[in-house]
Amino acid sequence: MSSLVKTRVNVALGLLCVMSAARAGMLAPESGTASTQHAPPISGVMFSCPLEQIAELHRDMVAYLRELGIGKDLVVKIEPAGGTLVYTLATPAADTDTLSFKGREQYRIKDELVRLPAKGGNTRAVSTVSKKEILLALLQHGRLTNFSGVACTLDALRDHVGMRQNTVAWTDKLSWGWPDGRPAYWNSKNGTRVRRLPA
Repeated sequence: MSSLVKTRVNVALGLLCVMSAARAGMLAPESGTASTQHAPPISGVMFSCPLEQIAELHRDMVAYLRELGIGKDLVVKIEPAGGTLVYTLATPAADTDTLSFKGREQYRIKDELVRLPAKGGNTRAVSTVSKKEILLALLQHGRLTNFSGVACTLDALRDHVGMRQNTVAWTDKLSWGWPDGRPAYWNSKNGTRVRRLPA
C-alpha cells in the first residue's frame, strides 16, 4: 500500500476517532453519561433518572418501540430500583446472539436506506443496518447501555442508535477517491482492487 493511501486511511480513521471523542465529550460524567458494559447481571437499555422522569420515559420508550415496529411482546420492562428503568429483549438470558436477528422471523428486520454526503454537495443513498436492528441488539442479553444524568432521555437513546447506524453506513460502504476524481479501493489481498498512484 502506498504511503499516500496509508496517510488517507489514517486521516479518515483519525477523523472518525475525533468525531467519536467529541460526541463522547458531550456526554461527560458532569453532564450525564451513556456507557456500555459487557456481561452485566442486568442486560439491555437502562435509564437511571430522577423518579419524576420514569413515567415520561416509559411513555416515550413505548412510542419509540412502536415507531420502529418492535412489538411490546418482544421486550420486557423492569424497574429494579427507584429511578431505574430497564428494557431487555424477551429472550432467554443465555441468548446473547445479535448476529442472527435477520433470520428470526419475529423481528422482521430489513435494511434501511440512509443518505450520505457525496461529491459536489450531493447525497447518495446507502443501504445499511436498520435502527430497529440496532435497538434490538442494544436490548439483547449480555450487554447493558446505561443512560443517566442529562443523557437520561429518549432523545439520547435515539442519538445513540443514529450514531451507530451512521457509523455502519460510512464504514460498510467506505470508498476513497484520489484528488483527480479517480476511485481508490481497499487492498486486493482483502478481496478488492488497489489502484496504484502514477509514478
